[in-house]
Amino acid sequence: MFSVSLIVFREIVEIAIILTILLLATNNIKGRKRYIFLGCGLGVCGAIILALFTNKITDLADGYGQEITNIIILSLAIFMISWTVIWMQKEASRFSKAAFETGKKIEVGEEPKIILSLIIASSIFREGAEIVLFTQGFLAGDEPNLAFLLSVMFGCVAGAAFGLLFYFGVIKFAFKYIFSFTSFLLILLASSLSAQIAKNLIQANIITAFSKPLWNSSHIVSNGSFLGQLLTNFFGYNARPTGLELSFYFVTLILLILMKQQVNAKKA
Repeated sequence: MFSVSLIVFREIVEIAIILTILLLATNNIKGRKRYIFLGCGLGVCGAIILALFTNKITDLADGYGQEITNIIILSLAIFMISWTVIWMQKEASRFSKAAFETGKKIEVGEEPKIILSLIIASSIFREGAEIVLFTQGFLAGDEPNLAFLLSVMFGCVAGAAFGLLFYFGVIKFAFKYIFSFTSFLLILLASSLSAQIAKNLIQANIITAFSKPLWNSSHIVSNGSFLGQLLTNFFGYNARPTGLELSFYFVTLILLILMKQQVNAKKA
């Protein structure tokens, strides 16, 4: 269940960074807590509504095949994860500067205070949407709900703890390395989800080519073993991969790595 904890941790950390910037930039504004709480409440409510709406779509699509529903949800999850890795790599510093400047404008009265709530609400909703889409795709599998909930809680607690440390200035410089490491893991995660799309395409008989397992390494490391679960969570390991699954996995992996390198090259 490491994948769930990772995605929740990453999103909570990003929310914490945005909140920290706005809190520091509006330090002298009276009554700012009211607008901050309002923004947090609106963002959380928006993410909850999205979760309920996504569940409704899943129920309605059951008549057309659960595999097709899984493909749609997994595709959205991959898009959101890829967007996070690439967009945050490219725009994070500029967004942070813009948020800080907006906070200063609110402080001197050039912008209404409600803008503070709207920025926070949109940020929380965006990160919450990614958590919802990813977890919907993850729950399409056979993982136990208790383990899933514990993973979400662990990601929330860990992300909040790092956010507090960041706010108090304890590990500001460490976040560069944390984000680089989690970006790498998210690329592997998106590749693993892409392989799951291939699996669902085979199960729905949409694509039948390259649908036979290329090998079976269960006698060495089975997916159900502790080591197998670790390899699955970190690298998308599958003891019986098909040619289509491997193709989807490595195409996604290579594309995201190339896109990330191109963004880094433009920043240099």
